Amino acid sequence: MGNFIFISVAYPDHEYSRIFLNWANEAADRALADERFDIDPEADRSVKFISNGPCRGWKVEGIYPGNHGETLAGACLARVLRDDSELNAALLLQAAEEIAETALHGGSKEWIYMPQSK
Repeated sequence: MGNFIFISVAYPDHEYSRIFLNWANEAADRALADERFDIDPEADRSVKFISNGPCRGWKVEGIYPGNHGETLAGACLARVLRDDSELNAALLLQAAEEIAETALHGGSKEWIYMPQSK
C-alpha cells in the first residue's frame, strides 16, 4: 500500500500505481481469509517452535487483535481506492477498535511512542 501511495502521489495514472494497489488488495484479502488469525500458537504446546519454521498462528497475546485490525484497515482503504467507492465505516471502526485495544492493553505496558502512533 505504501508503494502505491508514493507512486500515485506523483503519477496517479502510472501502471505501477495500479500494480501496487492490486497487490495490496490481494495481500489483504489473502491475509483476512487466513485461518491463522484464529489460531493461538501458545494453545498447543506439544508443537515446538522452530525458528524460520512454519507460522503456527497469529493470535498472539499483546499483538492480536491489533495485527488483524491493521490488516482490516489496510484492506478497507485499498478496496476504496481500487473501486472508487465509499469507505465501509463499520469495518473501519472495527479495525480502529482492534488497533486501539492492542495499543492500550497489548504487549507494551508503557504509553510510549509506538502505541501512541498506532
